[in-house]
Amino acid sequence: PQIFGHYWYDKPIFYYWELIIGFKIFGISNFGARFFSALIGLCNIFLVFRFVKAQTNHIIAIASAIIVSISVEHWIIAKSIITDMTLDLCFNAILMSFYMGYSQHKKQSPNYKYYYILAYIASAIAVLTKGPIGFLLPGCIILVYLVIRRDIRELLSLQLIPGMALFLLVAGSWYYYMYAIHGDNFV
Repeated sequence: PQIFGHYWYDKPIFYYWELIIGFKIFGISNFGARFFSALIGLCNIFLVFRFVKAQTNHIIAIASAIIVSISVEHWIIAKSIITDMTLDLCFNAILMSFYMGYSQHKKQSPNYKYYYILAYIASAIAVLTKGPIGFLLPGCIILVYLVIRRDIRELLSLQLIPGMALFLLVAGSWYYYMYAIHGDNFV
C-alpha cells in the first residue's frame, strides 16, 4: 500500500490479500471489505466449538461457541476492517493445535506431530497478518505453559526443524520478497 506515493509498510500482506479478494468478488464496497473478517469470525466460533467438543462434550462446546459468538469484542472485531479477527483465528489455531499435539504426545499417539505442524502453519499466517507478534506471543505462552507444567523437555518434541522450515517457507517468502524489492526501507 502507498500513502501519497510513498510505500507504507505498516502491516504485512495477508490482510491486504483478504481485502483484495473481497473486493474482486463483491466489488469495492463495505460488504467486500468486511466479508473476510465476518467469515473468519464464524470460523473462529466453529474452531472453538470443535476444540471444546474434542476436550469435553457437545453441550459444553455449544455453550462455548455461544459465549464467543455473543462476546461484544468478537462481534465488533468481526465486523471491522482490521487485521485482528484473522490474527485471533491464527492465535486460537496455534494454541489449540499445540494443546492437541501436547495431549496426543502425552498419550503416546503418533499423530501428535501433525498438530504441532499445524501450529507452525497458523503461526506463519499470523506473522503474515500482523508481523512477528504472530510467532513471539504464542511462543511465549507455550513456553510459560511448559514451564508451569514442569515439562520443558517437550520443546524437544515440537517438530522444530520441519516446523521452522515450513514456517520460514510460508512467512519468510513474503518478507524475503519485500526485502529484495525494497531493501533497507522495508526493514
